[in-house]
Amino acid sequence: MISERSGARVLTMSRAPGISLVEAARASAEVRNAAATAIVRFAWGSPLRHNLLNADPNPGNYLVDADGDGVRVWFLDFGCAVTLDERAAADDRELWWGVLDVDGQSGAERFRMALARQGVLRRAASLATTVHRDWERAVAAPFRDKSFHWTRAYAAELTDATRRALAAGGIGLPARAVMLWRARLGVASVLGMLEPTLPFRQILQDVIGTGRAALR
Repeated sequence: MISERSGARVLTMSRAPGISLVEAARASAEVRNAAATAIVRFAWGSPLRHNLLNADPNPGNYLVDADGDGVRVWFLDFGCAVTLDERAAADDRELWWGVLDVDGQSGAERFRMALARQGVLRRAASLATTVHRDWERAVAAPFRDKSFHWTRAYAAELTDATRRALAAGGIGLPARAVMLWRARLGVASVLGMLEPTLPFRQILQDVIGTGRAALR
C-alpha cells in the first residue's frame, strides 16, 4: 500500500508485474519449480509461522514475475483472509511435524493426535480403514521422499481421497479447521498446474523445522 496516496475511500497499491499461472504452467521447469517453491513457502509458512491464512488460493490470485533477478510470485486478493488463533496454528504444526518425522510409527501417531486435537478425527476406529489410510498417504506423499513430482493427477488424487474420507464419516472439518483444509486443497490444485519436481520435504522443514527438541 502507498500510504501517502491512500485515504478512507481510496486505496493505492503497487502494480504487480508478471504472467498468469496459466502462462507460467507453460514456462521452463526452472521457472515452474521456483514459483512452486515460493507458493509452498507462503501457503504453509504464513499460517504455521505467522498465524495468517490467505484462504482464497484460486489460480487468478497469483502472478509469476520471471523478468528480473530470479523468480518472484505475487499473491493477490486478500479479501478472504483469516487470522488463526495460536491453538489452531499449534495443532496444525503438530500435524505437519508428524508428516516430517523420520520415524514412521511415531510420526503417524503425532499426525493422528493432531487430527484429534483439531477436531478433524471423528472416530478412532476409522484409522484402520483403507479409505482413511489412503487419505493419510495422499496428504503425506509430497513430503515423504527427497523429491516429488507434484502433478495434476496427484492434486486430483488428494482431492478425491479427502472427499472419500469425509464421506466415510471418520474425519470432518470443524470451523477451526475448515479454512485451512479448503486453502490447502486449493493450493494443491495450483501446484498441480505448475507440475513441479522439488524437495518438498526439505522446503517444508526449512519453513517450520522438525518439531524435535534440540539435544543438550
